[in-house]
Amino acid sequence: MGRKYPVLYQEFSKRCVELGFTPLEFITKITDGLGVGLGIEVLRAFFGFLQTYLGYKGTNVIAIGSQASGKSHIIETALRFIPQERVFYGVKSVAYFFRKFNHMDLTGYIFYLGDLGGEHDGDDTIRMRDLLKQLSTDGYVERGVVDNSNDNVAEEQWVKGYPCLCYTTANESIINEQEKSRSIIITPPYVDPSDLMTFKAIMSNQGSYASEIAQVNRDVESVQGLVH
Repeated sequence: MGRKYPVLYQEFSKRCVELGFTPLEFITKITDGLGVGLGIEVLRAFFGFLQTYLGYKGTNVIAIGSQASGKSHIIETALRFIPQERVFYGVKSVAYFFRKFNHMDLTGYIFYLGDLGGEHDGDDTIRMRDLLKQLSTDGYVERGVVDNSNDNVAEEQWVKGYPCLCYTTANESIINEQEKSRSIIITPPYVDPSDLMTFKAIMSNQGSYASEIAQVNRDVESVQGLVH
């Protein structure tokens, strides 16, 4: 891990020189290629994550759109530019969260909860979203637990910091005004769903595009070297 990011940064710098781009121009070209008409939205999500990662400002990122609008594609593409040890995917229980991150400072971390606001959201999903909203607002959350294996000793678990809460939703009404004020809200423009399906099929199966896709993936990973 110690040499990974310096090597990736060298690769990023080399590609900028080869292509005659500034760092920002190079990142923009990558997002254009991966965005399938949503490059600007991918770039906006990336800068939201970057602010959080650098500890400059804990910025939540929320993509709002109908099914097959590309909202998940935007978020998941932008997250590829961020060093993955700071990104956590999926919903865990509140108990798991406190056990894993107890007494940690989560400034600079990103929690992507996936798609929220549907009828299948469980209690864990709702509680985790509310907990992360509180943490990103107050910078501190805690809870008391009793250790049954240790003579019922009470333990205080706490987490501090200003991480990024990230999710997608088709239901804008679940986002209150306070949350909007602390978030980058992304609403994808219309993109033909068949374009997204074709892009994902090519990226998965590759075929005659294998060498080009391999270079794109290397370019994406190289951005992590810059971010780090």
